[in-house]
Amino acid sequence: MPPAKSKASEHFSSSLARGLSVIKAFDRQAPMLRIADVAERTGLDRAAARRFLLTLLDLGYVGRSDDLFYLRPSALDIGFSYLASLDVNRVIQPFLNELTSVTRETSSFGILDGLDIRLLARSANNRMMNITIPLGTRVAAHSASIGRVLLAGLSPERFEAYLAAQQPDAKAEFSTDEFRSIVDGVRSSGWATIEKSPGVGFCSIAVPVRDREGGVIAGVNVVEYPPRNTPQAMVRKYLRLLREAAQQIEAALHVSQHAVLALSDDPGSPPLIG
Repeated sequence: MPPAKSKASEHFSSSLARGLSVIKAFDRQAPMLRIADVAERTGLDRAAARRFLLTLLDLGYVGRSDDLFYLRPSALDIGFSYLASLDVNRVIQPFLNELTSVTRETSSFGILDGLDIRLLARSANNRMMNITIPLGTRVAAHSASIGRVLLAGLSPERFEAYLAAQQPDAKAEFSTDEFRSIVDGVRSSGWATIEKSPGVGFCSIAVPVRDREGGVIAGVNVVEYPPRNTPQAMVRKYLRLLREAAQQIEAALHVSQHAVLALSDDPGSPPLIG
């Protein structure tokens, strides 16, 4: 007698999973793809890649120019449905706007997504007007202050899974033991900073956003562009204001059970992967 199917295998739709993988095959580096390119990026055979692309073409999510396919604006519906359901403009954005108004610096709100953070909301200071950071942007978690407070909020098992899944070049800046020590420090202090040389790039400070049980579900930061303060000075200037903003966001999120669930990492999900 064959073994019983697991719950996952009973309900899992491989067709839906493969269709979504085709949409995710397109990115900034590859906005237009041929069937063979999609097959290579998704692991599908060419016949399946062609079938999914033509289905997405009929649905209006994909366009076609000769043998090249590209995403159409309708594909935004998939991602923006999440943001709309989360009600970012009501639950999160007002507090980021207030934080930016008080600090006169840009502030962001993000969650952990695999090995990266994903920015879901941002309030930009005028100094950031020449910098384009679209909502939904993914940033390597190890290199961002929001990422480090989110990693500090993981269970020991999931943090070790994150370290194991890292590509070697992603940890070139510091060794695994050094990064583990950095995250331990963030866990102890409750905040994280990213320091750059004065006048070069960005520097930032972040604190966690927690659910009712104290679990870390998101992070909020203040970003200086260009950097003008040491990490110690950023702590003095921004930490109290950041914590107040995080508490206000938490209070707004806790009113909505959906919002907390939508931001929380599913404990039943597989280990962190890229």
